[in-house]
Amino acid sequence: MTTIRRFCCNDLLRFTSVNLDHLTETFNMSFYMTYLARWPDYFQVAEGPGKRIMGYIMGKVEGQGESWHGHVTAVTVAPEYRRQQLAKKLMNLLEEVSDKIDKAYFVDLFVRASNTPAIKMYEKLGYVIYRRVLRYYSGEEDGLDMRKALSRDVEKKSIIPLKRPITPDELETERSESLSQGRIPGPEKGDPCSILLTALYAESSLDVEVEALQAFKRSVTRDLLGALANWTEANHHRHWSGIACDPSSSRVISISLLEIQLEGEISPFVGNLSSLQVLDLTSNSFFRSYSTSTRIMLPAN
Repeated sequence: MTTIRRFCCNDLLRFTSVNLDHLTETFNMSFYMTYLARWPDYFQVAEGPGKRIMGYIMGKVEGQGESWHGHVTAVTVAPEYRRQQLAKKLMNLLEEVSDKIDKAYFVDLFVRASNTPAIKMYEKLGYVIYRRVLRYYSGEEDGLDMRKALSRDVEKKSIIPLKRPITPDELETERSESLSQGRIPGPEKGDPCSILLTALYAESSLDVEVEALQAFKRSVTRDLLGALANWTEANHHRHWSGIACDPSSSRVISISLLEIQLEGEISPFVGNLSSLQVLDLTSNSFFRSYSTSTRIMLPAN
């Protein structure tokens, strides 16, 4: 039996197998946490027997005026669960949220011009190629901006194809204008998968880093060896046990707490450590399904 529910912080430790697809981009933790905080209804996961992640969709709503739209940032299904119309179900859910809740004019997404199977799938779902973005992917391959009009766009003006391709610079200018004038939803209060520091929307600071570490400590329910005893305001956080910081900026780059009998949950505030590269909690008891070995390697920003 397949269950589709909101993606939550715990899933960040469980969706690695889905992201092994070479066409699926893996982002840093703070990127995913931002989506969880700002657009929780657009971040959904398909879960199968044994709570195995089968696939997920991640998106957002943005723009202004008649450009107010839902956007599919990523949708992927693990190879062993394909041909079950999971991608269609996830896409339909995002479209429904965009249409019924946020009253968007259309939903759009970007796909590699060479990814013929994906293009055909989106076309079957009602998407059309709106425009081509030159060298959109890593400055090498063109991207196709595909759109599907929603009920608010009665005249389907949002999907009338542009006659010329655009450059990434033009696209970035368009997005910047949308961000400066459009609506940006905030996190929903009380949702444990969406609660992040307000600083997630602003430039990170050392105060935010300290608060994130303190939140991590509070999420530890048992510390038999007193391993976190020196995590106090009396000591600079770079001297706290298991913490490694960048020498020049003092930003946290590693949390390494191996085999010290800690128990509890991994706080979602860890996502505010914008420079974090390694979170190593091997042989502790964080998250029941990861009680024996939990090691997360994060890409450097």
